[in-house]
Amino acid sequence: MKLILLILIAIAEALVYPSQYRCVQVSTRHVLHLTREEGETNPIVFEESLGEESADERLRKDIARFRQESTITSEEEIESKTNPLISVINIFGAILSVNFVIIVGLFLYFLYGVFSLYALKNEAPILSVQANFDPFILPILSTHMGLTFLSAGLERVAGINDD
Repeated sequence: MKLILLILIAIAEALVYPSQYRCVQVSTRHVLHLTREEGETNPIVFEESLGEESADERLRKDIARFRQESTITSEEEIESKTNPLISVINIFGAILSVNFVIIVGLFLYFLYGVFSLYALKNEAPILSVQANFDPFILPILSTHMGLTFLSAGLERVAGINDD
């Protein structure tokens, strides 16, 4: 019963994450083979332990295997983590994200001002937008546009391709 439940859970995982797994097959040794799109096969064994290892030992082995798999191995990944240009691009990305949220909020306030002007016959919101355009809204829009172009140029210099 336990084996059937574990197999159903693994099949459900393969169905929930279809981009991660390409095919599913069950062999006669109670091993579920999940083939990833990269072509490597990761067997998941559903055989119960006969008391050879305790649950703590299996957990320690799993933790060690996970740490080994998650370590950075290639020099390109190490360089991308330590490259100051990549750090600057990431900082620009964070600034642009916050700036975008502010711009969307200001646009919604502008739409409220237009609605208030024509539907409610109230000029106060649109007048406050007009009064704050030069000292507040225009610099935010200019900063956003400038950082976008600067970030794109730095990505080209760094050789980052998102294609």
